[in-house]
Amino acid sequence: ALSLRHRGVSEEQPVVPIFMPRCLEFAVGYIAALSAGGAYLPLEVGYPAEMLRRVLAEAKPVLTLTLESQAAKLPADAPRLCLDPGWEEACALLPAELAALPSLATSLESLAYCVYSSGTTGEPKGISCPHRGSVLSYSHRAHHAPYAADGSDREACNVFFVWEMLRPLLQGATLVVVPDSVI
Repeated sequence: ALSLRHRGVSEEQPVVPIFMPRCLEFAVGYIAALSAGGAYLPLEVGYPAEMLRRVLAEAKPVLTLTLESQAAKLPADAPRLCLDPGWEEACALLPAELAALPSLATSLESLAYCVYSSGTTGEPKGISCPHRGSVLSYSHRAHHAPYAADGSDREACNVFFVWEMLRPLLQGATLVVVPDSVI
């Protein structure tokens, strides 16, 4: 998250596309985007090249989180950060860089995520969602459908429905990422 902020992710430049198969790094990426004050934009690795180009041109991201195995599918001019082994070292910041980061002012109205849908028109269009909906949903579920206090509950999630992955993590339950091969 700190590296994303250092690279320009902010409430003014919030959109962080995530272009990789369903995996642990996908979850790391969307949590980093949110923690940086940004909003995640899940992109399917199976998108046609033209759709991917159009979505990225419209979103105007500071960078896209991906893996080396997927990076060549991105438009050549798309800034990217690959979360392959060793990404932690590549994202480390110096103390002076950390000190220069501005404080965050994320609110319930701040952008949390964007998804693209072709809806009834067949043309991709972005749907932008603030934190308010997710926060109210998490709060309601925490009070009315809590996880077991002993930590024995586990929840399996399809990473595309990223907002659902935060619920178990926020309550200390085990999250199991359902990989593409199972989906």
